[in-house]
Amino acid sequence: MVAGAIGAGVAGQALPGRTYSAEAELIVPMGQTDAVPAASSSTLPTEPYDATQLASSYAIILRSEAELIGELAEATSLSTAQVRDGLTATHLPSTRIIRVSFVAEDSDTVAQFFEALDGLLAESPSPHLPSGNLQFLSEPGQPTATTSMKMLAPWAGAAAGFILGLALALSLARSRDTRP
Repeated sequence: MVAGAIGAGVAGQALPGRTYSAEAELIVPMGQTDAVPAASSSTLPTEPYDATQLASSYAIILRSEAELIGELAEATSLSTAQVRDGLTATHLPSTRIIRVSFVAEDSDTVAQFFEALDGLLAESPSPHLPSGNLQFLSEPGQPTATTSMKMLAPWAGAAAGFILGLALALSLARSRDTRP
């Protein structure tokens, strides 16, 4: 009974109880649609279909490009695994928009993530994501706190351990009472 309660308490302490998250929207801007000279160095799409396709690709790049993930990890003092786990980048279908959210164990890390992302997008963090091809449409705002049910794990473990211990004790007491 005591072992179950202790085990659940230890497991519950290892799990984060509160996380913080924020969300922003990024957009693939459009280039000039009227007679762009062939010598132009602009990498911006001029057709809506092209911009939509780029947004779909950029969402994948944001969540999987090793260089970009590494830069974000360094800026937030997190591991690359923590950045990958906390980052969500979703292309909104039939649009040039990508919804980016980030979850971490403290609000400062979430804010640092979006600051780092903003800086990286301005300086071309990846050869697959040219500078200026992805811009913030909406700022992330203040990180919001979410309390996880994992905080209840120690109490649930203690209750389960108590019930199992009580059932075992009653079972042993009953088996002793029925002997001749």
